[in-house]
Amino acid sequence: MKYLTAILAGALAAAAVGALDMESIRFTDRLSSIAVAGAPDVFDGAVIFTASAANRRVGVSFAHEGFGRVHWFKKLDSPRAMNGAGVLLFVYEYPREMREIEYRLVVDGLWTPDPWNPPARMDGATGLAYSVVALPPSTDRSPVGASSAGVVDFRFEGASGQNVTVAGTFNSWDPFMYELTEDSPGRYSLSLPLPPGTYLYAFFARGERLLDPRNPRKAYSKEGKTASEIIVKR
Repeated sequence: MKYLTAILAGALAAAAVGALDMESIRFTDRLSSIAVAGAPDVFDGAVIFTASAANRRVGVSFAHEGFGRVHWFKKLDSPRAMNGAGVLLFVYEYPREMREIEYRLVVDGLWTPDPWNPPARMDGATGLAYSVVALPPSTDRSPVGASSAGVVDFRFEGASGQNVTVAGTFNSWDPFMYELTEDSPGRYSLSLPLPPGTYLYAFFARGERLLDPRNPRKAYSKEGKTASEIIVKR
C-alpha cells in the first residue's frame, strides 16, 4: 500500500490538487488494478491518465490551460503493472464545472493526441489534433451537511459489506461508538446530532483510519494526525 500511496502522492502533487485523499483505499485499490495503459479513467472527481513505460517520458497538456504547461507522468510500480513494460501515470482533479477535458500528450518530445483514447478533434486554428475526455455531470461532493438544525450527515463509499464507523473530537475518537448504515451496495451513511462547533473526524474501515476523500477541509489533531474537518453552525 505504501508504494501506491507514494506514487499517487507524486502524481497529485504534480497536478496541484487539493481535495483528493492520497491515502484513500478507493484510490489505491483503483491504482493497484491498473495492469496496462488505457483510455483515461474518470474516477471520483479525477481523471487517471496512463501511458506505457516503454516510452522514455510522457506528459499531458490541457486546452483550458492554453496548452502552456506540461504535467509529467510518474512510474506506477504496482505488481500488475510490472508484468509488462510498466505503466506511467498522472492523476488530475478537474474543476467541478467542467464537462469535458481537451488535451494533448507529449510522448518522447513529440506532441500527439492520446493513442490510448482514439476519438480526437482537430484544432482549426493550428491544424493539430487533440483528445477529449467526457466528464460526468457536476455533483455535490461535499461529504457532510446539516440536514436539520444540529444534525450532520456523514457519507462514505467503499466496498460492500464493510463495517464502517466514524469517530472524531465529538466522541473522544472512539472508533466503535458510531457505525454507519449501508444504504445501498458500497454506500454508507449516518446522521449524527452535534451542537454548533468545529469538529475533526475520520472514518474507520478494514482496520484503517481514513480521511474523507470527498471533504477538502483538513486539519491536524492534537496527536499530530491529519483529520477531516466539519463546522456546524448555529
